[in-house]
Amino acid sequence: MATMSDTVRRAIRQCGLTQYQIAKQTDISEGGLSRFMRDQRDLTLGKLEQIADVIGVRLVIDPKKRRRKGR
Repeated sequence: MATMSDTVRRAIRQCGLTQYQIAKQTDISEGGLSRFMRDQRDLTLGKLEQIADVIGVRLVIDPKKRRRKGR
């Protein structure tokens, strides 16, 4: 199962913007975004939301797929 970070990475690759453009619009360092894209660092949920806004995607929680504690 793909993680949220994997899904965002795929969306970044498909959005048509360069990593430089995304970094400038989200105030994330170019190096930090590059390391994220190579799966060498994580980003906060806030930064992932900023990226999603710039590339035109929505991050959605599917309530049917949420896990409950103890299951």
